[in-house]
This record gives sequence, structure tokens and C-alpha cells, in this order.
Amino acid sequence: DIDRIMRESTGVNLPGHAFFYEHVHLTFEGNYTIAKSLYDKIGALLPDAITQNPSLPASHLTQEDCAKRLVLTRWSRYQMQEHILNLTNKPPFTYQSDYLAQRNRNLDLLSQYRRAAQTSDMLKTSKSELEKALKETPDDVYFRLRLADIFNQSWPRNYEQALKQVRFALELYPEDIDLITYYGETLESDGKFDAAQGQYKRILEIMPQKTQAYLRIGYALGQQGKTAEAQSIFEAAYEK
Repeated sequence: DIDRIMRESTGVNLPGHAFFYEHVHLTFEGNYTIAKSLYDKIGALLPDAITQNPSLPASHLTQEDCAKRLVLTRWSRYQMQEHILNLTNKPPFTYQSDYLAQRNRNLDLLSQYRRAAQTSDMLKTSKSELEKALKETPDDVYFRLRLADIFNQSWPRNYEQALKQVRFALELYPEDIDLITYYGETLESDGKFDAAQGQYKRILEIMPQKTQAYLRIGYALGQQGKTAEAQSIFEAAYEK
């Protein structure tokens, strides 16, 4: 059903770039179309006791309302497009027959978002919208990390505020490897290499086989000029 719905929604009987970045990763519009179709199908199967409950919404969110709930800004679209460009510049995408055409299309789209960034204060607008959303859902880790990223990307950098957002997320998920890694990387960016190493060592306590944590410790030591210690850490990572 989803295949049929997506094909019919395009008007040309082929999903293509209307719903996909390439051949597998869905755009926001593609994800919304699938979610809407599932909502409609599941809703039709539910008993009246649920569907007629006045406390539940009468219908699904519109695409525009969904984008607002997710705080889908021009900055986040720029980031997603940049991620897709970096992803598709690696195998297996580079082996595909339409690789160059896809790459040029992604570059054009990224250039469009970049021009928008130069003509409007995207970061400031996104920061304001995320802060507004967090007042309603303060425990939303996804919003917290996106706000931290803005503090890390804007100029001048505001590492103190970025770290504050990640700390809040870590209070909710103290053993989340990705969160700890991001916290350590932000500490590194702020020049706090010893503190960063402490975070990477936490990762190794949770997941001793996490080779990337050894590499981050070695990098932090190298940044401090402790080359002998860094070499020892890299060798330990190699042995893992």
C-alpha cells in the first residue's frame, strides 16, 4: 500500500526525489507520507471506543503542522542535505551509474540552502524556534542536541551553552554513548582536553571495545603535545 500511495502522490507514478534523497533515505515529505498512510490504516482498524474518544485528535497533523512540531527549519534542512551529500560521496553510492547526476543535484540543493543562509539569519531563527519548543517539551533530547549544535556552529562559538544542553540530555540518558561522545567532542572544541578524556574513559567503562574512544583520547593527548602518551593509546586501539 505504501508503495502505491507514494507513487500516486507524485502524479507521475514514481516516488523519485519527491520523497527520497537518493534511492533509500526518505526526505521529510517521504516520511510524512508514510506516517500519514499508516495513521489512516491503523485508524480504520481501531474500535469506536478509541476513535470516538473526544480527548484524541480528530485527524492527523497536516504536513505543515508536523514540520512545526519537529521545528524543521531552513537550517535543519541545510544540515540534512549536507549529511546526505557527505554520505553519498562514499561507496556504495559512488559505484552507481547515476552517481555524478545525483552528486550534482545534491550540490545544487546544498548551494541553494547555503545562499539562503547568507541572506538570512538562519541560525538565529532556528535557535529562537528551538528555545520556544523546549519551553513546551523541556525533556526533548533531540531539540537539546540541535540547540547545542547551533551554539557550536554560530559565531562567536558558545561552548558553555552547548555543554549545558548536552549535560541536560545526559541527566536523562547518562550511559548513552553518542551523547557522551558529543559532550567530549564539545569539550575538546572548547580546549578542555583533560575533561574530554574523562568523558571518553567513561565510554570505555561502559563499552570497553569502543575503539573510537581510544582514538579520541589519543587525539586529545596529541593536542596537548603529549605525543608519547598519545602513541601508547593509539597502539592500544590497534590491538583492540
